Amino acid sequence: MNIKLQANADGELSIEEGAVRSVVELAIKDIGDGGTKVNRRFLLGSAIRVKEGQDKKLVVDLELTVPYGIYLPDAMRDVQTSVQEALVKNVGIENAVVNIAVTKVEVAEAEKSS
Repeated sequence: MNIKLQANADGELSIEEGAVRSVVELAIKDIGDGGTKVNRRFLLGSAIRVKEGQDKKLVVDLELTVPYGIYLPDAMRDVQTSVQEALVKNVGIENAVVNIAVTKVEVAEAEKSS
C-alpha cells in the first residue's frame, strides 16, 4: 500500500507501508533505556499494521510485549508519543492515530529464577 503524502502540479509524493513500519519500529526502539521491548512478531513486522482511516488519517496498530513491573499506561503513552513524533519528523505525517494493544507481559530471566 502506498500512502500519499502530497499531490500537486509538480507530481505526487508517497511512501510505502513498509517504510512507515520501519519508522515506527525505530521510534519504539529509541524509547528510554529499552524499558519497552517488542516481541518477535513485532520485530518481524507482522504486529505493525498501517492503514488509512477516516478522514484520510494514517492509523498505526501495534501489538507489544512489555516487561513485567512497568506501569503500562505510562509506557503505552510513551510509545504512542514517540511513534507520532517520529512520523511527523521523518515522514511529515501529522495527526496519525496510534492504537496499542499489549499482548504479553514478559518476566525477565533474573526474576524467573528468584
